[in-house]
Amino acid sequence: MYETVDIPFVIYNPASLVSNVFLEINGQGETRENIENNTEQHWSHRVMSNEPLDMTIIVGETRVEFNLTVSGSIIPVSPVDGAVLYLSSAGRDNASITKDIWKYEDIQAEFSGFSWTPGVDGWVQDKDGYIALSVKGAASVYIPYEMFKKNCTTDGKTIEFEFSTSDVNDYTATVISCFYGGRGLNITAQDVILAAEQTSLSTQFKEDEHVRISFVVDAEANNRLLLCYINAILSGVVEYKPNEDFRQANPVGISIGSNDVTTNVYNIRVYDRALSRREILRNWICDKQDADEMLAAYQHNDVFDKYQEIDTDLLPKDLPYMVMFPQRTDGTHTLPQNKKDKIPCDGYYVDPLHPEKNFTFTEAEAAVQGTSSAGYPRKNYKIKFKKGKTALERPNFSWKNSKGEDIKKWAMNDDALPTTAFCFKADFASSEGANNVELVRLFNKVHKNVYKTPPQRY
Repeated sequence: MYETVDIPFVIYNPASLVSNVFLEINGQGETRENIENNTEQHWSHRVMSNEPLDMTIIVGETRVEFNLTVSGSIIPVSPVDGAVLYLSSAGRDNASITKDIWKYEDIQAEFSGFSWTPGVDGWVQDKDGYIALSVKGAASVYIPYEMFKKNCTTDGKTIEFEFSTSDVNDYTATVISCFYGGRGLNITAQDVILAAEQTSLSTQFKEDEHVRISFVVDAEANNRLLLCYINAILSGVVEYKPNEDFRQANPVGISIGSNDVTTNVYNIRVYDRALSRREILRNWICDKQDADEMLAAYQHNDVFDKYQEIDTDLLPKDLPYMVMFPQRTDGTHTLPQNKKDKIPCDGYYVDPLHPEKNFTFTEAEAAVQGTSSAGYPRKNYKIKFKKGKTALERPNFSWKNSKGEDIKKWAMNDDALPTTAFCFKADFASSEGANNVELVRLFNKVHKNVYKTPPQRY
């Protein structure tokens, strides 16, 4: 399961130069006309279930059958059912007689301008060994599926594109689009946006990067959220307006291709409902074309119990972790939310590879670190492992090592200085941080380095 069956074959017919071929899987198939005889062809099929496969090649009165048993995947997850559109590049080949057939149910892609030259365009292998649909130059693809024909705020919507861009001549060029009248999905060489009548959400990526972008429109009856995931990681969210409208006045299908950018497409998935974060993760794992990578991704993320809470016993065996129990006076247990919000915390730290570094603590002081961090969904935290100004502030403070001895100061490793305060960085790293560096360079250039540190002066 999840591997690709590849059947090479050659047609011999002394009465003709070409033949019609019928390819059948479990009783269903399609006819390919005018296939060249005496030339090796390939029939590739990615196995997506553990049911037996009866694959048959039929030419005239001749039938060749391949009866295959399929063992179940060792990965106990499967793609999320219910997609209204699912297209994958896995298992495709320019040598295949079905190279220009890419369809899901009754939705079939239309190809234009492809040379189908191995390694040039069409189904090509990327630098990581993944098969992609490479759309370059004058080549283009049109998928006659109108994603925004109706409003999606009633039941929700999920749109997933896995792709990469390269050979960019124009960074503003559109490479994938289902956009009309300011509404819909539009992807350029470096950014992607999903826009409704009043609300939009965008994110950036970089060229030559294999990336999976997932947009989820939450149902209006729930939280009215528009979410963006990058490689299954929640990376952006905005609340859309009440009575928001995603519908296009003249609905359009999905267009792929640009003369100024090479676009590699790996997967397209669309659902008429909002997928949960765990379902987004499931699809990301199952759409990997390499079985070893699938297993590694599954094992890396298999850290939740049946209640979807993190189970520390399932964490990687070399991963240090700390568990904190905030102790607010009102009995709640939320972490601090601003710089003035200082909370006593109990907890413990575990380093599986260096158990001598383990410690426990009671009534350590936790607070938000950084002004900008306070406004982010994820925040930086500073924890002080010492008593306050008076013992009455946190009278039960304690900090003990794995032997039960009191700790005065602690070092993370042998090269670190022992201290009583630690900062946990968990917020977002913005590319805008480069502005600080460039402004300093500009300032120094204008002022001819009039301000220098003592080492610089030396």
